[in-house]
Amino acid sequence: APAGGAVGFQAAIDKKEFVVLNGAGHQILEDYSGRSPIAIDGRAKLFQLITSTSSWEVRHLSSGELAFRNALPYDENYSWPVLYRAGSRMLAFADIQPALRHSGQDKGSSLLQLIEVQTPIETDESKLVRNLARFEALQLSVESACAAAQNDTIAIAAAGVLALFDSTLKVTAALSMDFEPLFVSMDEAGWIYLSGASNRNRALWVLNPQGARTAAWTVPPDVADPFQPPILGYDHRVYLLTASQLVALGDRAELRWSKPVPGGALGAGVTVDGRVLVSAANALLAFDPSGGHKELHKFEDRITTPPVYTAHHEIVVGAGNKVYCLLRRRGLAPISASSNR
Repeated sequence: APAGGAVGFQAAIDKKEFVVLNGAGHQILEDYSGRSPIAIDGRAKLFQLITSTSSWEVRHLSSGELAFRNALPYDENYSWPVLYRAGSRMLAFADIQPALRHSGQDKGSSLLQLIEVQTPIETDESKLVRNLARFEALQLSVESACAAAQNDTIAIAAAGVLALFDSTLKVTAALSMDFEPLFVSMDEAGWIYLSGASNRNRALWVLNPQGARTAAWTVPPDVADPFQPPILGYDHRVYLLTASQLVALGDRAELRWSKPVPGGALGAGVTVDGRVLVSAANALLAFDPSGGHKELHKFEDRITTPPVYTAHHEIVVGAGNKVYCLLRRRGLAPISASSNR
């Protein structure tokens, strides 16, 4: 979450709506969920999403008001798991499902969409951008791809291939690999982390910014499949979260520890001081760098969201039908909570 303190929660109401709350917990926007997550740009104090009507919207964090938008020529078969902005360029990665009513499309594929805006942005009365500098899409003939973006690089991984693009859609690297990825993450230096399978063995690969593999870890039988992308620590550790375990790896993909998550895990994130926050059943847990954990707060209801760690060292998490802001006192404990419906 950005320093401005606004937090967006998607699929908050029957998985069909989202709400945006300001730092004081007051709701500033409620709207229908779309085909993408909410992507927050803290520096520009904006957030963006692609709506159910394929409108790419950019809104102000302070008010939720529409800043500008652009229409996309795509139907409901397109879902957009990654939205990314690099200066005047906005990029979106789409996973395309087979369109059964179109006989020529037997398999899913992927797409990169680029919108480049001019400064200042000119819009009509409906906030539709009138002075686009560029509107271009790149179709990718790969199925079940995953993507991550950082700085000026977009990494797209699919079975047997890794492709790197810059924000102009130029291919900077295209590499063959013996890997079937499930998830991809990228750190601030452009290093790439893939979780999936290689030679029928589950594995995590570490690749440098040019796409060359530098380290690998074979997942043992007693570790289940992770259900979210590799979690990257500020100290360059890598964490894998399964339904019942948290696994810590060093920056060379060496195993540091594997610990059970009491009550089962829902989601996790890292803090700047090297801890991992885990939403588990009805408790928020903090794992330290050595693998020990403590309970930061226990809720009456089950937790419904991964934890969000803000620039003000607050923790925002959903439980039941409420959103809680956990306030830091000393370190990460004790924690006091305020809530909003």
